[in-house]
Amino acid sequence: MPHDENTLRQVGALHSSCIDQGFLSSLGPRFLTVLYRAIDRSDDAVLIVETDGNGVIGFVTGGSGMGPIYGQMIRDWPNLILALLPILFQPRKVLGILEILKRRDKDDPGGDLPRHELFSIAVVPAARGTGVAERLYHGLAAHFLARNVPAFRIVVGETLTPAHRFYTRMGAKPVDKGASSPSVKIMLGGMAAKVGRVVVPGGLHTIGGYIRPAGRSLGLVTDTPRLDTVRPFTDQRTAVDTALRKASDLKEGWDAHGAALREHLG
Repeated sequence: MPHDENTLRQVGALHSSCIDQGFLSSLGPRFLTVLYRAIDRSDDAVLIVETDGNGVIGFVTGGSGMGPIYGQMIRDWPNLILALLPILFQPRKVLGILEILKRRDKDDPGGDLPRHELFSIAVVPAARGTGVAERLYHGLAAHFLARNVPAFRIVVGETLTPAHRFYTRMGAKPVDKGASSPSVKIMLGGMAAKVGRVVVPGGLHTIGGYIRPAGRSLGLVTDTPRLDTVRPFTDQRTAVDTALRKASDLKEGWDAHGAALREHLG
């Protein structure tokens, strides 16, 4: 059963106060209420809430990608517009929202990572250490398991040590310790099985690129610096510039060798 509007407003306010370092929190509690209403109404996501006599003391959300949720938000356009009115004259935030919406259909994590994920979890300070977070986490795991989803992923900023400790204690297993850095890719759909037949173009070698399977696709890949979503952009400008340069180099390599590679793969 969907949660009532008062509960959704409390969830949005709790996100804003407890998950206060991300981009979404900068959009304000009214926008977050629209977001959590969309999660609550989506068939592809779930919002689990714990309350006491005074209201919401914690929540967790999860699902199979944010694409359907952003679509639900757009269908709720009257409330979305009202929520966005205060930031319409803040170009950086508007551009950030447009970028999120542009990526709404690109939820495939690639590789062997599960498609389903934990989106967000928060508990009021007074209820931390009382078992609320553990019940919420296990509630989400049970929800997924009941839908034949045996595993889900959790994306956590490298600097969030308490979160890493909590998820490890819940049984989560880190998958990228010692792994290569993030990357930009050109994906060739349905060609993962042909990875052994591919000779890496010389131009790709020169930018440190390589070829690997990514799900059912074959990826032309170049690694990029790791970014932390909770750190300010200004502190990571050099890393972003490097990533953009490497993405441009990869595109130039594809422009030069893509036709021959496709012909080789048949």
